[in-house]
Amino acid sequence: MSDLIPLAQAHCVPLRGSEHRLPPARIAELLPQVRQRWRGTLILNGGYDVARAEADLASGLADLVAFGRPFIANPDLVERVREGRPLAEADGSTFFTPGAKGYTDYPAARAQAA
Repeated sequence: MSDLIPLAQAHCVPLRGSEHRLPPARIAELLPQVRQRWRGTLILNGGYDVARAEADLASGLADLVAFGRPFIANPDLVERVREGRPLAEADGSTFFTPGAKGYTDYPAARAQAA
């Protein structure tokens, strides 16, 4: 695959809320096939938690795992993962709305503990 297309990376993200969305079992079946054919950098995204990301990285299924929604609710996501702290849940009702609520008002873990 990467021999045919001059791309720096492939980024696989399952579609959310789409009638064309594949069931999780089918995605799990297809990703190893993508990995086998794609020799470039493979970035996976979509519904990942820390444990699943670490498993897919350790198995070689992915080179990188991207986090979107968890970063919204955890401005200190890297620190939380590194220290084993729990992740805050994002409030989906505030996505794509005007203003800071739901984007910049989530506290860091250390601020919550203080």
